[in-house]
Amino acid sequence: MSRTDRGKPLGLGAEPGSSSASCPGSAAATSLSFLDWAVRTLRTPGDPRCVGPATAALASLLSERELRPVAFRHGALGLLAPTLRSAGAGPHNVQLLYEAGVAVWLLTFHPPAAEGTLASGALAGLIETARSAQKEKVVRVALAALRCVTRL
Repeated sequence: MSRTDRGKPLGLGAEPGSSSASCPGSAAATSLSFLDWAVRTLRTPGDPRCVGPATAALASLLSERELRPVAFRHGALGLLAPTLRSAGAGPHNVQLLYEAGVAVWLLTFHPPAAEGTLASGALAGLIETARSAQKEKVVRVALAALRCVTRL
């Protein structure tokens, strides 16, 4: 996601339906719409080719702090867990594993999400990914997420 006002809050506000989030075309409204699409796509993937783009979208969107609680409430953590758990199941898409790991790592900066990694299955997925991934970047991101979780 590229914004000219990078670093500034999106303006989602504490309550749903805040003015900037409901203003069509605003960064907040666009980000929320894109987040909703990614979560819906991972929840009911009609086309398996959409899982990669949806995971990549989450990895990008979650760099925005304000979107992490929203993604957590929508169940993104549990939706990413199966991808991570598939790391030991033979050939897999390295980039998909990496982006799922980045998304989970970013979610762990939201304390309720970090606490929810065990219940969602993401903790087991991170361990499996760190244990069996062939690429260093995938192992590094899984270990970074595990480090955040173990700090609780």
